[in-house]
Amino acid sequence: EELNDLRLGGGDAVWLYRGVAGRLVRLTKEQGVRAAAGVLAEGMADLAAGWQLPEDTVVTWVPMPRRRFLERGRDHGKALAEAVARGLGLQAALLLRRRKGSSGHTQRGLNREQRQRNVRGAFEPAAAELPRQVLLVDDVLTTGATLRACGQALREAGVEEIRMITATAAGRAAHTLPEEDGEAT
Repeated sequence: EELNDLRLGGGDAVWLYRGVAGRLVRLTKEQGVRAAAGVLAEGMADLAAGWQLPEDTVVTWVPMPRRRFLERGRDHGKALAEAVARGLGLQAALLLRRRKGSSGHTQRGLNREQRQRNVRGAFEPAAAELPRQVLLVDDVLTTGATLRACGQALREAGVEEIRMITATAAGRAAHTLPEEDGEAT
């Protein structure tokens, strides 16, 4: 599934989630390696630069569950979004939060239907007033359920245009690194 199929303004993934790109995501997500996040964000910013986003576009990210943030002590999505924003000369801001009572369960290991159920209604605006145009950033596209849920919350809050970009995709991607062994988790 491509991000364009989300019908929220479109988007894309930079690489397939395998080999070097998969390792960079894991280093960013699990160990908080800022240099790895920087490499991923540079690729994302390079791809998004071709979209000619309006200068008032705000870059945001998928908010992680509080429990996961407390376990890791960092939000890798925020690090990616801030680095992408710097690369594009745009502002980054937290625009979404997890609803109280929403599942904090990771999407890892869930099938498509379970992923959709897990994030249905899980997000709400984090501010009373949102920008007209948003670039939503995430690390891995698997089924699109999380991005779709975030995009829907933004759209319902009045955001007019939502573009989405992920560093990697578990299936197809806009650009791929040389083939290497590895698989999405």
